[in-house]
Amino acid sequence: MNLLLSFSLMLLSGFIIGNLFEKIGIPTVTGYILTGIIFGEAVLGIQTHEYVKSLAPITSLGLGVISLTVGEELLIKDLKNIGKSILSISFFQLLITFGLVAGGLLLLGVSLPLALILGAIASANAPAEAVAVIEEYKAKGPLTNTLLATIAVGDVASIIFFGGIMALVASLMGSAEGSLLSLLGEPIIEVAGSVILGLIIAWILHYFAHHTKLEKDYLLVVLAIIFIDIELASYLHLSALLVNIVAGFALTNFFDCRHEIKEVIEAIEVPLFIAFFTLAGAELNFAVLSQVGLIGIGYVVTRIVGKLLGTWVGAKVSSSPQVVSNYLGWGLIPQAGVGIGLAIVVSEKFPEIGSIVTSIILTSVAINALIGPLAIKSALIKSGEINEGQKGDEYSLDEKTDPIHA
Repeated sequence: MNLLLSFSLMLLSGFIIGNLFEKIGIPTVTGYILTGIIFGEAVLGIQTHEYVKSLAPITSLGLGVISLTVGEELLIKDLKNIGKSILSISFFQLLITFGLVAGGLLLLGVSLPLALILGAIASANAPAEAVAVIEEYKAKGPLTNTLLATIAVGDVASIIFFGGIMALVASLMGSAEGSLLSLLGEPIIEVAGSVILGLIIAWILHYFAHHTKLEKDYLLVVLAIIFIDIELASYLHLSALLVNIVAGFALTNFFDCRHEIKEVIEAIEVPLFIAFFTLAGAELNFAVLSQVGLIGIGYVVTRIVGKLLGTWVGAKVSSSPQVVSNYLGWGLIPQAGVGIGLAIVVSEKFPEIGSIVTSIILTSVAINALIGPLAIKSALIKSGEINEGQKGDEYSLDEKTDPIHA
């Protein structure tokens, strides 16, 4: 079966299965991921890894839009009320997750350098599943706001922390090049460069928002700019995820373009989410479970416990609302995006341990991709921030044909 036909069938099947899952109370994103798994090499082999790789621009675009959504939802007026909570939660979930994962793996006989690296990667979060579930059920409230902000801040912290651990591991393995200060400076430069590029992207999108007459024209501009900034981020060794989070944040808070960017995202989120998550499912390889065995399962379990315990401690220390301390950790279970990117960095710098790191991270991604959306939805329901079955108004073409500044 050729690429276009297999992809089209997977999209249509994802739409149908996602809607069936919705009717029985399961997030549609879980249906999309399962559809991808069924079409992928793990089951039917219709959507091969080569096909998925050739469709990588769609996955990149999906992650770019998702990241933009995270930034667009972060309002300064809300952050002022929860700023202390975010910093405390981000700090403790990073520290405790790192400690539990690294310590647990050491008890399983893993070498110190490998345990340290996997502990550092475990602190990274993934926004895709959280955004998909929040958007599907139009969740609002302190848990939702804190979750999105923690994902954004936590990923910045994890990138910097990972850089420090990489410098330490390089020293332990005798492969350090340059001073410790220069090694630590790399992740800081990555974060700073991503922020600068994100602000530039926001200004460009703001400019076109005020010089584009129709929303459909602005949609084209937004998609093109996201493709461009993803390629720029890759070329400059920056984080595309952070670039787009910063861009969304700046558009909302500095350029007063939240309405314009939100309307564009709502117009494309359903087809883009289906494409993104079905492709993500098709790429999952459960065969790696047999390769990592007990170590992989130990990583997954200790990471989840670390997220739950770390967010609970951070929330208690900062006197956060009880819904935050009780349920926020469940929203941080998914792992992809930044985590996979960090695993690739390890493979490039330490090829001798790169394969085992990649296998373990992919195992975590596969398992958490399935349980993550259900955990997030359950947390949002228990927190009272969604009313199950009451979704936001569906996108209507008839209502969106006016000029964006009408």
